[in-house]
Amino acid sequence: MAVALSATLSAHQKSNRRRPSLSVSASALRFGAEHPRWTRYYSGAEPDAPTAVVVANDGSLVRARNNAGALDWSRVVSPSSGSTYSSWTNTATVTSGNAIALASKPTELLLAYVDNAGLTLRVKTSTDNGASWSASILIVTEASAIVGLAAAYKPNGDAALLYCVATNVKSLRRTAGVWAVAGTNWSRAGSVATLTGVATAHDGSDFSTIVTGTAVTTTHKRVWGCIFGDGGVVATDAWSGLVSVTEADSLSTATFAGPAIVMLGLVPTASYRHKETGNVAFDREYTTHTDALGLPTGTWTEPAPHEAASAFGMSLARNDAITPQIAFRSATHTTSLTGLEPAGAAEGDLLVAVVSLVNPAATGPTGWTQVGVTLVNGTVVGNVWYIVRGASAPSYVWGG
Repeated sequence: MAVALSATLSAHQKSNRRRPSLSVSASALRFGAEHPRWTRYYSGAEPDAPTAVVVANDGSLVRARNNAGALDWSRVVSPSSGSTYSSWTNTATVTSGNAIALASKPTELLLAYVDNAGLTLRVKTSTDNGASWSASILIVTEASAIVGLAAAYKPNGDAALLYCVATNVKSLRRTAGVWAVAGTNWSRAGSVATLTGVATAHDGSDFSTIVTGTAVTTTHKRVWGCIFGDGGVVATDAWSGLVSVTEADSLSTATFAGPAIVMLGLVPTASYRHKETGNVAFDREYTTHTDALGLPTGTWTEPAPHEAASAFGMSLARNDAITPQIAFRSATHTTSLTGLEPAGAAEGDLLVAVVSLVNPAATGPTGWTQVGVTLVNGTVVGNVWYIVRGASAPSYVWGG
């Protein structure tokens, strides 16, 4: 069917000038995952050492280092390019060269370290965002030296330590404030010949984990991704298979060690030390992350070189006050004015309630903030409230 153009359209079509329609969008994503923007704030004269870092609930940057057997810590209240990063305070004596670990939750920081010639695992805690630390707590003493060390909190406030002994990655949990009496061996000892490091972070359902070492039989050098189960994708205390993140032949001069991992949103992002001693020698950090699905047993991106260089690997942390992690946990429904707490709700969670009440002036429970009311023909169809959950459950009783 032929359609005649109007005189205006015909003249425009014949014109030698066009006004194109252009739409441009940009996002800081790589393969669907958040892409970090690295900025150098400080270059110090401190000697290279095993380190750990977290961002406390108040935004403070809290660091720890194993300074040739002295466990030092540092707290920078408002980290910026003009802050002082050279101030350190000693808190304990540790085994020189051993890894240390830090973990953070809204009400507590956890500092884990090794002493007694690498055999004893200890922790300290802080309840004031790293301004002071508790006395040392002895967690476990092993018969063989502890090599790698990692710490992470679950959303409910429980904690877990992972550490390497010979060909085992051992796990040791703190549940309801009580530490287990001994570490539990993983189920992948038969897949490795040696272990050089471990790092872990809770992803909301399980512990996303990075392990460095060599493979059994071939002794090929490896960086692996895996899951230490917490009842999400993998059963509690079970281990997934090992997925190769990067690898090198056993005859190469490459070594991998010093892993670190942090959750950027729902995506595990990791780093590790890659050292080459051959004809083209180098020693630097590499970073990588999973795809947007976020499973460490899935596909990892091609590792990218980072400007940092350390014989012990670098540490990773994120400021959730600036870039909060948002993930749906669960929901409940009731026809009563007394609500039910969603399953798995934990300290620090954002709780949102949508209440349908006839009275637009209905009152909410103590601590809840009203967002607004939606009316249709004078009837309330949505009365929205929110609260950030504390250590205990809030009231869920509305007045209407």
